Amino acid sequence: MASVKKFVALLLCMAVILGFAACRPKDESALVYGNLNAQKGDTANGRIDIRSALYILYNFDAVDEFRQQVDETTTTGESTSEIDYKDATVDDKSYDEWVEERTVEKCAEYAYVELQFDQLQLSFEEDELQDIDDYVESVWEYGASYGYRDKTIYEANGIALNTLKAYYRNYQKRLKLFDYYYDEDGSKALSEASIKEYMDENYVLVNSLSYSFTNSDGSTVSDEDKSAKKTLFEGYQTRLENGESFATIKAEYDQLIAEEQGSTTTTTTTSADGPEDPNGSIYGSENTQYASDDFNDIHAMENGEVKILETDSAYLLVVRRNILDDSYYYDNLVSTLRHEMKDDEFDQFVKEEAAKLDVARNNSAISYYTPDKLVYTTES
Repeated sequence: MASVKKFVALLLCMAVILGFAACRPKDESALVYGNLNAQKGDTANGRIDIRSALYILYNFDAVDEFRQQVDETTTTGESTSEIDYKDATVDDKSYDEWVEERTVEKCAEYAYVELQFDQLQLSFEEDELQDIDDYVESVWEYGASYGYRDKTIYEANGIALNTLKAYYRNYQKRLKLFDYYYDEDGSKALSEASIKEYMDENYVLVNSLSYSFTNSDGSTVSDEDKSAKKTLFEGYQTRLENGESFATIKAEYDQLIAEEQGSTTTTTTTSADGPEDPNGSIYGSENTQYASDDFNDIHAMENGEVKILETDSAYLLVVRRNILDDSYYYDNLVSTLRHEMKDDEFDQFVKEEAAKLDVARNNSAISYYTPDKLVYTTES
């Protein structure tokens, strides 16, 4: 009898699974953009089909964005793990409403990028395409190891490897489209002077030494040790202000710390392709790639000025440098700087242009592929 019950249960389970699959036509398009008169899949004639699997990928993205926006408005001290996102609102819109609207926007932007990439005759080098495929295949196989989704989750949601590749290629096409407009020869190119002005306002080069208030075993350092290191840093400050090189001071401090910890020191070398000062560190304002809580204090200093900063966790001995004095930093950061300056403008441009595309909605599919149907775990 038990085996009969198990068999019946299995049949019922299979019926449910087959029922879900039968609900939707295989490889249907949730949305179609561009030339609506062209045949399905005819990208050469300007038709972009958003197949169901791709729509589901952007549904994941939209849910992630919704949660992030809710988390950012969460009251300080409230745990995000206690939030019921389905009961939350963003922009006065419910969870389902906001996620669907954002998913459709993302799909439209996908289509716009695909159409523009072809219209402008942009392309990838062979090695670029290989890098894209290698990256996606790595995520597909090992994503879970790095906190991402992997093939078990994608497959559970009906997403194939080729769909994930198309999704990520589109992201890279979007970057190419950005460069088309904002690179030095682009129609919206930024002048070198404006980029350097932004760089000077949002970045600073620093020589620094630090002394943590926490020991390697997690315990707090003694007041005596803190006082001794503060006195040591004050001596270093005087020597630096009197013209002694930071490299000499750093080598001396590194040796001292190594002796205290029973470790060995490492030698900093200068590369012909690297910065002039191998001991320089980049500190950036809050919206930059190198954001630092100490940026404002250091940026307010004069070039060459030496200070001891005390944070909640450490003493910092810092020497402010002018990041524009070494062309290495501009040459290596210029692409990042362009994106920091113009990503918001570009994203708004793409969003507005994408909204102008002709579109055919498969409302039946869109209503079916709701966030509630997303599979986040395959664990039983």
